[in-house]
Amino acid sequence: TTTPSTSSSSGEMTTNEISSGLQKGGRGDGGKGKFRFDFRDILPPEPEDQLAMSGDIIALFVYAFLDHFLNEMMASALVSGDSVTAAAIDPETATTLAMSTKVPVWWDVTQHTLPVGGAPVLPALGYVPYAPAISTAGASAVILVSAWLVSGYFTGAFLYKNTLQCSVSKAVATAGRTWISATVITVGIALASDAWCDCVANPSLGGLTKADADFLFGSLSVLTMWRFVLGSILGSGGNDD
Repeated sequence: TTTPSTSSSSGEMTTNEISSGLQKGGRGDGGKGKFRFDFRDILPPEPEDQLAMSGDIIALFVYAFLDHFLNEMMASALVSGDSVTAAAIDPETATTLAMSTKVPVWWDVTQHTLPVGGAPVLPALGYVPYAPAISTAGASAVILVSAWLVSGYFTGAFLYKNTLQCSVSKAVATAGRTWISATVITVGIALASDAWCDCVANPSLGGLTKADADFLFGSLSVLTMWRFVLGSILGSGGNDD
């Protein structure tokens, strides 16, 4: 007489447990029973290789400051007529500008050969400056590094599988793809600044200049060389799949 009662009681407890579980799942129970969209699920993985990323930042900052320093030296040499210094920095430009060419009669030396904002203005001599957004070393470094970090996050340039745990060729190729994206962003900022900013220190030039192109393409060689050295020395040469 006691056995059926026990079985019935056990059956009722089982039914209650199932019912309680269904109610918890339907009401949420922490949301486990429902599909919840998380924006983080569609984002790329977070950066892993801090060494590669730090090296990229340092390389770009050093490159930007060195490039602008040499550019200002070139401008000063053109103003002072120092053909030796100009030829040492950029022989092609020094030859093209023909250092012996005289300043035109209509050129106001007091207005245009004096430094404005720390950089000489030399449009009549043919020495074309940078776009306003990247006209200074600090601004150009910040813009270039920011564009590189954003692009690298989405291309996976800071993941071990694309830096150290892969072949050197894949590491360099990843850096190249990232550079293309970063350059598109930088060019867009440079063109926008050229269209919106037309001041004495940085007059509107109607597009990118040779200095802009040299600066951007020079960053490619700097980054790919750094990634090549990093992969060659510390890379494990893992599977490229």
